[in-house]
Amino acid sequence: MVPGRRRLAAVLAATLISLSSVTMSSANSPIPTVDEVDQLSIELQFRRDFGLNSDPEFVKQLMADATAYDGNYGVALTLDELSDLQGVWRSKTRLVH
Repeated sequence: MVPGRRRLAAVLAATLISLSSVTMSSANSPIPTVDEVDQLSIELQFRRDFGLNSDPEFVKQLMADATAYDGNYGVALTLDELSDLQGVWRSKTRLVH
């Protein structure tokens, strides 16, 4: 192989390797869909309205746990948060009756 071609081949190989590593790292960090962004916005607003932890990273982790949606509130809640909200609901229901 001619020296100029070796250099060109080396540059091409390095470029391909760097491009494939960028592609692989992008695959590990998916871009959220519009629905996910909307859902995060809804969850954060709900949490702010009820005085719950509204740290986006915390909420994203919680949203990844399917069992966090067991409370029929339509948002992800920890067991303690669910228990607290149900307690508030019960006490308000007693006041009305």
